[in-house]
Amino acid sequence: NAAEKINRQARLEWKEAYPVDFKANKTLQQTFNSLLKDFDNKLDAERNKNLALKQAIVDRAKDLSLLEELDQAMQTAKDLQREWQSIGITPYKKERELWTAFREACDAIFARRDQQRNDRKEATGKALQTTNEFCERIEKEIDSNADKDLAELKASLAEYRKEFKALPNLPGKAVEKIQCRFEEAVKQTKQSISRQENQQHILEWQEVQRKAKLCRQVHCDTSLASTSLDDEFVSQIELAKSIEETMKILWISVKAGAVKSDKVVTDNQARSLCIACEIAAGIDSPESDKELRMQFQVSRLSEGMSSSGEHQSREQQLNATLQQWYGSVGLSTEDYLVLEARIEKTIQHLFTK
Repeated sequence: NAAEKINRQARLEWKEAYPVDFKANKTLQQTFNSLLKDFDNKLDAERNKNLALKQAIVDRAKDLSLLEELDQAMQTAKDLQREWQSIGITPYKKERELWTAFREACDAIFARRDQQRNDRKEATGKALQTTNEFCERIEKEIDSNADKDLAELKASLAEYRKEFKALPNLPGKAVEKIQCRFEEAVKQTKQSISRQENQQHILEWQEVQRKAKLCRQVHCDTSLASTSLDDEFVSQIELAKSIEETMKILWISVKAGAVKSDKVVTDNQARSLCIACEIAAGIDSPESDKELRMQFQVSRLSEGMSSSGEHQSREQQLNATLQQWYGSVGLSTEDYLVLEARIEKTIQHLFTK
């Protein structure tokens, strides 16, 4: 599963590394294609091996449906289900076909049990079936969370909660079990939402970084300002309104050579902003800036600034400081480059979870 994930992720990251010069990239592209081909061949071999294992389970499950001893058949079916889950990757379409056959064989066994209990537990049985199907469905849907966008995930979470409230009443022990499964499904969906939101934060700050770099280049050399750069400055993804406005004002002022003094930072001020980001992210500063970090923290305490962020999360503190960082100019491109690497580290550290 990890190898399959790496295979998918490699293709995604390759597409993200764009644009590139076609001729310069030709040899590298061929190498990458060759690696992917070898990778796919190994994955296919693993899938086919696992497919044969699942076919054997299906054959055994079909034989179980003819077993007269119901308790033994049910226990063996459960063992087969666990064995099924322990098997690794398989070709999706063929695996679905086998899974359907497997489920049919298992369902045939458990249908016999349901029939025996139908007279006295019909109402409870129907309620359990409804809730189990609900949980099974959302658990299966969670497996495809990685393929959903943020809006779809949030909509799914809202729908899960709505459907859960409409489920029929169950006995106490059954309620507890369903509640646990549902809460686990909600937890996993929330985690997927959090990951997507964090990834969106990273992409947004990467876009702000790109725009800030243009501002800083033009600030160092106003002769660079041109219509083509105006086009390049246009945001490629949607940014928060306050950040978009901050960057727009900075761009206009650097082109006009009229940047406000509070937006022009010294080396010491830039380092202090960098340290503030590292503090917000909860990571250490380089040894060379330990003393400056100490001074910065003492200064915050003496000015009472620490209390202003007391009720802010780390993400909120970092976002506020990053907006100051990217909304400033003043250093050379080389000096910004060194500090920018530290800034990127704070973003990755806090939003890659």
